[in-house]
Amino acid sequence: MKANRPTIPRQWVGFAFITIAAIVMAVAMGRGAWQTSSLIAVSNRKPMPSLELRQFNGGTWRLSDHRGQVVLINYWASWCAPCWEETPALIRLSQEMGMSGLAIVGVAMDEGSSDHIDAEVRRFGLAMNVNYPIAFPSQMSQMMYGFEELPTTVLVDRQGRAAKVYVGAIREKEVKADIKALLGEAIPPSDQSLNRLPHRSKSVPLPCNKCVPARGGIPGYSW
Repeated sequence: MKANRPTIPRQWVGFAFITIAAIVMAVAMGRGAWQTSSLIAVSNRKPMPSLELRQFNGGTWRLSDHRGQVVLINYWASWCAPCWEETPALIRLSQEMGMSGLAIVGVAMDEGSSDHIDAEVRRFGLAMNVNYPIAFPSQMSQMMYGFEELPTTVLVDRQGRAAKVYVGAIREKEVKADIKALLGEAIPPSDQSLNRLPHRSKSVPLPCNKCVPARGGIPGYSW
């Protein structure tokens, strides 16, 4: 199936990704989570912008759909060697923690023609047997120029705030511990409804009729 490109208003998407890039740079360059190897203090966390991304195999990935979950947003590219190296850890995290309230999305930062990007993303998905959604930024988004390096990963708490930024390949044990800590955080009384939200991802990025059994029986993309 040929990938669809985002149809979100260009200026809106660009603003959202510039905001994300600003969060990443502020944390990575300041005395933030990356340097201290700790989660950003709750009082210092900044809300993430609303995100709507077109998924590779169809459908739309929305950050708002995952309110109440811990969300891991991984920015990667097919030419990035550390991205390939860290992906097995992301797959394991999706498999092991998806039912506990973790949602993962990979945002492909490849550049070039649509056909080229489609081919590279498909090659990556087939080779790695990715079991979480892969999505695209706007082709005109300035996000591509806002990151210090790839991969870059943003961990979002259950209330939609940036809780930590990882620049470079993730360390699985560290990220897993951070996710567990975020899942265990208390929800303010005004947001208690978040505790009753169903876990929407469950490691299944697409409707079941578009999924196939992956290695280990994990539902995944029909690459």
